[in-house]
Amino acid sequence: MRLGFTAVGLARAEAVDARTAARFRRWIAEERHGEMAYMSNNIEKRLDPRLLMEGAQTLVVVGLPYGPQPNAFPHLSWYAQGSDYHNVVRPRLLALLAALGGNALRPDETPPLHTLCGRAFADTAPVLERYWAERAGLGRVGRNHQLVVPRQGSALFLGVLLLNAEADRYDKPLFAETDFPLCGTCRRCIDACPTGALATDGTFDARRCLSYLTIESRAPLPPWAARAMGRCHYGCDRCQAVCPHTQHAATPPDPTFL
Repeated sequence: MRLGFTAVGLARAEAVDARTAARFRRWIAEERHGEMAYMSNNIEKRLDPRLLMEGAQTLVVVGLPYGPQPNAFPHLSWYAQGSDYHNVVRPRLLALLAALGGNALRPDETPPLHTLCGRAFADTAPVLERYWAERAGLGRVGRNHQLVVPRQGSALFLGVLLLNAEADRYDKPLFAETDFPLCGTCRRCIDACPTGALATDGTFDARRCLSYLTIESRAPLPPWAARAMGRCHYGCDRCQAVCPHTQHAATPPDPTFL
């Protein structure tokens, strides 16, 4: 908590399960990632974090809240209204590693024998952060394709600290293997999405998402997206803003992101 993380859990480093791997490969094959070529690069590493660091045994997954935030005009996504999260989450993860007595490794560096070492990732490496957050017991992915943390909502940055040591114990997923246990019959996010990027089965097409179209994509804005923008300028938080878990979140944003 001294570092500001309001959610934390431990997961054993291993390959993701076959169902998740198949879903991700299908999402890429159907080109639903759009122009985000980095999503289709290093797929094997993305599906097995042990390939990111020699001797990796444990993932420490953390959450740092950034919203919800007061609406801006034109709308600026909640996550972008404060400091760059890359420059906040990763240094705090490295501070956590130092507090554990560990040493930070460079990419492809071999850990010294009998020394606690780790690598810190904040959306900076091919890691399925939401999957590992589920495995570490932080929450579950909702119909809005965001990780929903009980009593905290979905407006949290996720970070991963990969360690070369086995933990005394690992956290367990909060819910049984059922789809959308935190959502019930709610579909507010699906109804609120102005471009149909969210499907009822939980699949997501980035090519129809206003956040993707106004941040990631370099192509001209399609006319149908322009008509749906409304107050949107940079990013779109509608699927999060209508979520009851986010609306009733008891955790305020970290001051760094205000």
